[in-house]
Amino acid sequence: MDETPPIVAGCCPKCGKKVIKTCKDYRCEGAMPTDKSCDFYISSLICNRRMSDNEISALLRGKTLLLDGFSKNDGKIFSSTLHIDQSGQIVVNSKIAVCPRCGGAVYVGTKAFNCQNQMAPEKCPFVIWRNYSGHELSLADIQGLCANGVTPDEVTMLTEDGKQYHKRLMLSPEKDKIIKI
Repeated sequence: MDETPPIVAGCCPKCGKKVIKTCKDYRCEGAMPTDKSCDFYISSLICNRRMSDNEISALLRGKTLLLDGFSKNDGKIFSSTLHIDQSGQIVVNSKIAVCPRCGGAVYVGTKAFNCQNQMAPEKCPFVIWRNYSGHELSLADIQGLCANGVTPDEVTMLTEDGKQYHKRLMLSPEKDKIIKI
């Protein structure tokens, strides 16, 4: 009987060997029962969210991913970023930038990017919706807006009748809304 070759997700960030998909996780070849030279693995479930092969491959290529659908043990749904740190650990972090208005942390939410001080006594009004004119803002978009006041590149948006157009997005001088430039 022929065995199906294992799915290779990428290279181990610790030792460089292949990372293979198993029934429960993605494991370095060096972390298999036949070879205990490495201990790297990534669970198929992270914060109660099943990871796709493409997401694992992107993480192994050093990408930071902005993902939805995580949940806490109490059932609360949240969005976050994921990356693999230098020690080979998965890092889940919802803090993605510094607020350009007040200097607080900007967190990713399921519908918007919000300043941590939106509920503070000073009430920072900084909020950017994740979808803007049909464009789903990427991690690079929001980090560019917060750090430089403008997206790093033009983004593709849609008109009311569904036609595509390209503009860069910029924060208004008051840093409370987005302007197309």
